Amino acid sequence: MNICMIGAGYVGLVSAACFSEFGWNVTCIDKDADKIEQLSRGHMPICEPRLDELLERNLRNGRIEFSTDLGRAVAEGLLPDGLRAGRQHFGLLGPDE
Repeated sequence: MNICMIGAGYVGLVSAACFSEFGWNVTCIDKDADKIEQLSRGHMPICEPRLDELLERNLRNGRIEFSTDLGRAVAEGLLPDGLRAGRQHFGLLGPDE
């Protein structure tokens, strides 16, 4: 399963890391290019127990990636068909996302 998580704050990042741990391929999108660069290198910007381990393992296994390019995520079908067509909305948003 491919998932696109929009937002790499507390809610989005934790969710993305957990989904990738389930074995799903996750692309996490955020508008903050510096945060995306840090996450892509495995640097954890928030403090959650063992989250750094999840990130490191799933980066190494290629199940999680980070990008600022929402258009690519849509073009590659990482968003569910219903969401792209505007028929269905599912998402988690934290206060900073």
